[in-house]
Amino acid sequence: MNKTLFVLGFLAVSSLQRMESRRQRDSEIEEQKVRLVEQNEAKIWVSKPTANVISQIDEVLADDFVCTCDGIELTKKQAVADFVSGDSKMDLLQDGPMKVRFFDSVAVVTGSDDRHGSYKGVNYGGHYVWTDVFVKRDGKWLEVVAHMNRVPSS
Repeated sequence: MNKTLFVLGFLAVSSLQRMESRRQRDSEIEEQKVRLVEQNEAKIWVSKPTANVISQIDEVLADDFVCTCDGIELTKKQAVADFVSGDSKMDLLQDGPMKVRFFDSVAVVTGSDDRHGSYKGVNYGGHYVWTDVFVKRDGKWLEVVAHMNRVPSS
């Protein structure tokens, strides 16, 4: 009887360890997916607004996306229109460290970058901190909210 309980206990613990290991591996895979979306998005905004690039933006930003960018609120439609018209141009976007946290089907990414460009003829640039919020819809991570601000120079 004691031997049977020991074996059952061992199997239960072993099964729990495998489940935890699988959960950890799945979490790491999802984190890599979100990081890849962030990296691809950085490449998008410094490129030319071709049909392929616009298609990539459509795959990254949710239709209900909104960004508070240096105090200006932009929807997905406005951000794409500014990009296509040339009102929004980015010459440099270099990602810094980022942290990804998950809350069920929501991923919150905090990070920083260095960027230079212009918006409606006004040059901007410097070091920025930002928060992006992603929701997993139909198996894909879509950005629904972004907030960024330039870090003042010391």
